[in-house]
Amino acid sequence: MSVDLHVISGCTKPLDPQKYPALLDAMSEIQSIQLPDKPYTIWFVPLPDNRIAWDITREASKTAIRQGEVSNVYQWRPRDVEEVMEAVKGFDCPFGGQVGDLIDTTDPESMYFYMSEERFCETWYGGRTVLLGDACHKGFHQPASEAIVDAVTLVNFLANVTSESMESLTTAFKEYHTRRSPITKAVVEQCVLMRQVFAGRGRAASLKRNFVLFYMPEKMRHMLDDKRNEDRPQLWFLPQVPDRGIVKPLPNLPPSLIDSTAEGPVKLSLEAAMNAAALSSTTSTASSPRTSRTSSWSSFSRPTFAMPSAASVSLFSTSSTTPISSPRSASSKASSVKSPGGSVSRFQEDAKSIRRHDEEEDDKFTEAFASAIIITAKSATGEAVAV
Repeated sequence: MSVDLHVISGCTKPLDPQKYPALLDAMSEIQSIQLPDKPYTIWFVPLPDNRIAWDITREASKTAIRQGEVSNVYQWRPRDVEEVMEAVKGFDCPFGGQVGDLIDTTDPESMYFYMSEERFCETWYGGRTVLLGDACHKGFHQPASEAIVDAVTLVNFLANVTSESMESLTTAFKEYHTRRSPITKAVVEQCVLMRQVFAGRGRAASLKRNFVLFYMPEKMRHMLDDKRNEDRPQLWFLPQVPDRGIVKPLPNLPPSLIDSTAEGPVKLSLEAAMNAAALSSTTSTASSPRTSRTSSWSSFSRPTFAMPSAASVSLFSTSSTTPISSPRSASSKASSVKSPGGSVSRFQEDAKSIRRHDEEEDDKFTEAFASAIIITAKSATGEAVAV
């Protein structure tokens, strides 16, 4: 088992929006702060009915885990919790007030203390046993949704089994593993990166944090998200519903519709092509993830991301209490859109502006990445690095 974080979670009672204006925003924005000279990172998320969820995280010591010092971490002692609360309560909350104000308005019985682990298992099945969800790929990012996709995929292949033989069952498990393992492995790797970005300490974590937040092109961000979200299967034995995602999903066809041969690549037979057309006739199609993104974004679009110049953002942070969040472009304009629920504030995004920013970001990313490689190499050899 790989234990990566100790976590204390809580959720406040309803708060005064006048004191916490972020509660009035149409959409929630996650904020996090790293405390100076203390091993804690605090996360804040505004929720409906004027509440704020918060997490206090601390990276676990791998040495301590190997020696068994945290084997009973689930049974937190009251004094341990009190020590953590006392250590963080005096720091400012990015939404207003201090961290202690949120802790004081949280019911102690609703607090949850646990270990967060990130792991990916290569073996998912054996005999008549098969794993899904956190049992074979565990991470703090979208665990429930990934488990649901696992379940749908597994049911599809099990429903397609034509005999009760062990060989047929093993084939279904293998197809399920082949379909899901590359995507879930990428999700776990992204979880590890995000943990290092938002909770990591030291020069290496600082380099990753500033690269991801300030130097990574928006195109690369979209590519990582699209790869994770493109697997959206539906149950084969039920009527298909329209797929309204802005990213084109992976094919959702039963293996019985695919005519594969040992001599060449997989090809769809005429019957399979007709069935595929029938299945996709009610779904929205996109020529590519990028063109779909620029043409069909709704009021919940991502804001335009403007790259700062390398001179204005250092690769290594010196401030530890600055809230960490993805920067928004100054050119993003808030507008009011009428909806059934009333007026909703959102960010307007222009397709031409996205393409122009992507081209500029590619050039700046190349320069920034080259500089980061040089700095990392010099640091490894002990040479002086000017930042």
